[in-house]
Amino acid sequence: TEVIAGLVTRITVEFTPAEADDTLQLSASSLVGEADSSTVIFIHADVAPELPLSNMVTFTTTVGQFLNGDTPNTNSTKITPDIGRRATAALESPAEAGEALVTATVMSTTKELRIVYDPALPEVIVVNLDRTKLDRTTPGTTDKAGIDLILSRSVGTVSDGLPIEYSAHAKASGQSLDFLFTEQTLTDSETATATVSLGAVDFVGTATIVAAVNGVTGQADIEIDAPADEPDLTADKGVLDFGDLGVGLTDDMSVTITNDAMASASVKVTNISIGGKNKGQFSIPSKPALPIELDPGDSFVVTVRFRPTSTGSKSASLRISSNDPDKPVLSISLTGNGI
Repeated sequence: TEVIAGLVTRITVEFTPAEADDTLQLSASSLVGEADSSTVIFIHADVAPELPLSNMVTFTTTVGQFLNGDTPNTNSTKITPDIGRRATAALESPAEAGEALVTATVMSTTKELRIVYDPALPEVIVVNLDRTKLDRTTPGTTDKAGIDLILSRSVGTVSDGLPIEYSAHAKASGQSLDFLFTEQTLTDSETATATVSLGAVDFVGTATIVAAVNGVTGQADIEIDAPADEPDLTADKGVLDFGDLGVGLTDDMSVTITNDAMASASVKVTNISIGGKNKGQFSIPSKPALPIELDPGDSFVVTVRFRPTSTGSKSASLRISSNDPDKPVLSISLTGNGI
């Protein structure tokens, strides 16, 4: 080989950055998941043949956690590609709906993709009521029952924060009932609560309470009862106690008798008398004319007089006879002491 003195040959080599697509490809088994804390989406990072297999791929996510790699159960992990030059990260879904930004980095090349997590809806809703019957005494009654819901699904857990739609209908006819649903809570740890009251709906019979989430429903029945309106005679005092009183002296006390029926049942008072061991020590100085008809809310006053004829404790009872089916004789105790 002949060497020519003073002759130099130069070769210029230019290095250009590798195209990202030539170095790393990123894909996922799905770009949509459910926020049920259980669903797994597989993130695949395919590296270029020119890269040594020893180069680990770093995966990161803003939502959820990776189940494999050098630091499992975290939001960042490193995985070595397999013989097919693919590194796969198992991404577990979060508990709340949202969007995850997932990245994969090898050498100086980074690729990213986004995964949308929809709310995890229930598959089964169980409705529990803390009462089996509500009383409808008058329209607008405030009688109410508590509602407890249990929501579940076969895989994972139901997302927190889901709203519940409540409704009611007559079980026999399907007629919609405008009951009031208050104190409602959103789903939390697969439970939710509310309160149902009758509102102004004038309904008697079996009602069905329905709870729904995105078309999935649960239900429970409750009896709406209207007690028959009956006479209800009451006294504003259960005892008239005259205390100590000198023999031969007199003292008067009064008691108010009222018909406490809820709607339209009247009371007929047929007799007013005094009975008991010492009935002669007590009297009614001005007995009302009988019979007395009392509409709901009406009342009258009976005055009782105590006149002890001897010393010592005296007792008797004022007796009001009427057509009240529960208390045909309303009794008020009378006590006093002669001194």
